[in-house]
Amino acid sequence: MTKVAIYARVSTGEQAERQTIQAQLHDCRAFAAQKGWEVVGEFPDDGVSGTVPFHEREQGAALLAVLEARAADTILINYADRLARDQLEGVMAYNRLQKLAAVELVSGSFDDSPEGKFTLQVLLSVVECVRV
Repeated sequence: MTKVAIYARVSTGEQAERQTIQAQLHDCRAFAAQKGWEVVGEFPDDGVSGTVPFHEREQGAALLAVLEARAADTILINYADRLARDQLEGVMAYNRLQKLAAVELVSGSFDDSPEGKFTLQVLLSVVECVRV
């Protein structure tokens, strides 16, 4: 059975008040259940800017430790912009995670093809420019 670790992030108090982190976790849990995957951990970074390097976030670092221990083989994230609001940091985080486990997105997906990498970079460029 696929063992999944869920990562979620919100950066502002307003997002936290709207419970967007709970919505992300809910969507990821439902996606995992639909696939028949076992959720082995949830890593919500609440109130952490997407410009902070992934490995410097409390839950990002905890997730990396779980992956390095091989306790999960798939990472589930609701949207790519939960990785970062900075193109370079987002690509670096995605590549680092992908070296440790499969990365699955509830909304959208990117593979190792040149087209997949390009699409991820374009999306991260857009979210870097349009900060909400």
